[in-house]
Amino acid sequence: MGTSIRTESFFAHYGNINNINSQFLVAYNKDGIILANGANQTLVGQNFLEAATQAFIRDSQILNNLTRDLLQGNARFAVYDYGKGERLTTGHLILMNDKPIFFIQVVTPTSQIYSIVDNVLSIQKIRIFSFFVAASTVAIVVLIVLLRK
Repeated sequence: MGTSIRTESFFAHYGNINNINSQFLVAYNKDGIILANGANQTLVGQNFLEAATQAFIRDSQILNNLTRDLLQGNARFAVYDYGKGERLTTGHLILMNDKPIFFIQVVTPTSQIYSIVDNVLSIQKIRIFSFFVAASTVAIVVLIVLLRK
Protein backbone atom coordinates (compact mmCIF):
# COMPACT_ATOMS: atom_id res chain seq x y z
CA MET A 1 0.00 0.00 0.00
CA GLY A 2 1.40 3.38 -0.91
CA THR A 3 0.44 6.98 -0.81
CA SER A 4 1.59 10.14 -2.43
CA ILE A 5 1.59 13.72 -1.22
CA ARG A 6 2.18 16.97 -2.99
CA THR A 7 5.84 17.53 -2.36
CA GLU A 8 5.58 21.31 -2.60
CA SER A 9 3.31 21.56 0.43
CA PHE A 10 5.61 19.23 2.40
CA PHE A 11 8.77 21.21 1.68
CA ALA A 12 6.96 24.55 2.14
CA HIS A 13 6.94 23.79 5.88
CA TYR A 14 10.73 24.01 5.88
CA GLY A 15 11.37 27.04 3.71
CA ASN A 16 10.31 29.28 0.86
CA ILE A 17 9.47 27.43 -2.35
CA ASN A 18 7.65 30.26 -4.09
CA ASN A 19 9.78 33.40 -4.25
CA ILE A 20 12.98 33.48 -6.32
CA ASN A 21 13.86 36.94 -4.99
CA SER A 22 14.55 35.68 -1.47
CA GLN A 23 16.15 32.58 0.00
CA PHE A 24 14.35 29.47 -1.28
CA LEU A 25 14.58 25.68 -1.32
CA VAL A 26 15.09 23.23 -4.14
CA ALA A 27 14.51 19.57 -3.25
CA TYR A 28 15.44 16.44 -5.20
CA ASN A 29 14.90 12.74 -4.76
CA LYS A 30 17.74 10.25 -5.20
CA ASP A 31 17.10 10.09 -8.96
CA GLY A 32 17.47 13.85 -9.43
CA ILE A 33 13.73 14.49 -9.82
CA ILE A 34 12.85 17.97 -8.61
CA LEU A 35 10.35 17.78 -5.74
CA ALA A 36 10.16 21.48 -4.92
CA ASN A 37 11.67 24.50 -6.63
CA GLY A 38 11.37 28.10 -5.50
CA ALA A 39 12.73 29.39 -8.79
CA ASN A 40 10.23 27.77 -11.17
CA GLN A 41 7.24 25.63 -10.16
CA THR A 42 6.93 24.13 -13.65
CA LEU A 43 10.19 22.24 -13.09
CA VAL A 44 8.69 20.18 -10.27
CA GLY A 45 8.51 16.54 -11.35
CA GLN A 46 11.26 16.87 -13.94
CA ASN A 47 14.78 15.51 -13.75
CA PHE A 48 17.45 18.11 -13.09
CA LEU A 49 19.43 16.94 -16.10
CA GLU A 50 16.52 17.19 -18.57
CA ALA A 51 16.43 19.83 -21.26
CA ALA A 52 13.75 22.03 -19.66
CA THR A 53 15.71 22.39 -16.44
CA GLN A 54 18.97 22.90 -18.26
CA ALA A 55 17.37 25.58 -20.43
CA PHE A 56 16.05 27.35 -17.32
CA ILE A 57 19.48 27.42 -15.66
CA ARG A 58 21.15 28.21 -19.00
CA ASP A 59 23.37 25.13 -18.70
CA SER A 60 25.24 26.66 -15.76
CA GLN A 61 28.27 24.42 -15.32
CA ILE A 62 28.78 25.57 -11.73
CA LEU A 63 25.20 24.69 -10.77
CA ASN A 64 25.35 21.44 -12.75
CA ASN A 65 28.55 20.35 -10.96
CA LEU A 66 27.16 21.39 -7.59
CA THR A 67 23.92 19.46 -8.10
CA ARG A 68 25.62 16.37 -9.53
CA ASP A 69 27.95 16.29 -6.53
CA LEU A 70 24.99 16.69 -4.18
CA LEU A 71 23.12 13.80 -5.82
CA GLN A 72 26.24 11.68 -5.36
CA GLY A 73 26.18 12.44 -1.63
CA ASN A 74 28.67 15.30 -1.46
CA ALA A 75 27.28 18.38 0.27
CA ARG A 76 28.97 21.53 -1.09
CA PHE A 77 28.31 25.17 -1.82
CA ALA A 78 28.91 27.47 -4.78
CA VAL A 79 28.31 31.00 -6.03
CA TYR A 80 27.03 31.40 -9.58
CA ASP A 81 24.73 33.44 -11.82
CA TYR A 82 22.51 31.85 -14.48
CA GLY A 83 20.86 35.10 -15.51
CA LYS A 84 18.56 35.59 -12.50
CA GLY A 85 21.15 37.31 -10.32
CA GLU A 86 24.08 35.98 -8.38
CA ARG A 87 23.21 33.17 -5.95
CA LEU A 88 24.88 31.28 -3.13
CA THR A 89 23.66 27.69 -3.05
CA THR A 90 24.42 25.19 -0.31
CA GLY A 91 23.59 21.51 -0.63
CA HIS A 92 22.36 19.28 2.18
CA LEU A 93 21.61 15.57 2.43
CA ILE A 94 18.51 14.22 4.18
CA LEU A 95 19.42 10.80 5.55
CA MET A 96 17.24 7.88 6.60
CA ASN A 97 19.00 4.81 8.03
CA ASP A 98 22.30 6.42 6.99
CA LYS A 99 21.22 6.54 3.33
CA PRO A 100 20.43 9.78 1.51
CA ILE A 101 16.79 9.92 0.43
CA PHE A 102 16.33 13.62 -0.29
CA PHE A 103 18.72 16.33 -1.36
CA ILE A 104 18.07 19.96 -0.48
CA GLN A 105 19.64 23.07 -1.90
CA VAL A 106 19.20 26.35 -0.06
CA VAL A 107 19.51 29.13 -2.62
CA THR A 108 20.21 32.64 -1.35
CA PRO A 109 20.54 35.74 -3.51
CA THR A 110 23.96 37.18 -2.69
CA SER A 111 22.39 40.65 -2.68
CA GLN A 112 20.68 39.68 0.60
CA ILE A 113 24.00 38.63 2.11
CA TYR A 114 25.78 41.73 0.83
CA SER A 115 23.10 44.04 2.24
CA ILE A 116 23.57 42.53 5.70
CA VAL A 117 27.35 42.88 5.41
CA ASP A 118 26.95 46.48 4.18
CA ASN A 119 24.83 47.32 7.24
CA VAL A 120 27.43 45.82 9.59
CA LEU A 121 30.25 47.66 7.82
CA SER A 122 28.33 50.95 8.00
CA ILE A 123 27.89 50.56 11.75
CA GLN A 124 31.60 49.75 12.11
CA LYS A 125 32.55 52.84 10.07
CA ILE A 126 30.45 55.02 12.38
CA ARG A 127 32.08 53.45 15.45
CA ILE A 128 35.59 53.93 14.07
CA PHE A 129 34.83 57.54 13.09
CA SER A 130 33.42 58.22 16.57
CA PHE A 131 36.51 56.66 18.15
CA PHE A 132 38.87 58.82 16.07
CA VAL A 133 36.89 61.97 16.89
CA ALA A 134 36.97 61.14 20.61
CA ALA A 135 40.67 60.21 20.48
CA SER A 136 41.51 63.40 18.59
CA THR A 137 39.58 65.49 21.11
CA VAL A 138 41.39 63.85 24.04
CA ALA A 139 44.75 64.33 22.30
CA ILE A 140 44.05 68.02 21.71
CA VAL A 141 42.98 68.52 25.33
CA VAL A 142 46.13 66.74 26.58
CA LEU A 143 48.29 68.85 24.23
CA ILE A 144 46.68 72.06 25.49
CA VAL A 145 47.23 71.01 29.11
CA LEU A 146 50.88 70.18 28.39
CA LEU A 147 51.46 73.47 26.55
CA ARG A 148 49.97 75.46 29.45
CA LYS A 149 52.44 73.91 31.86
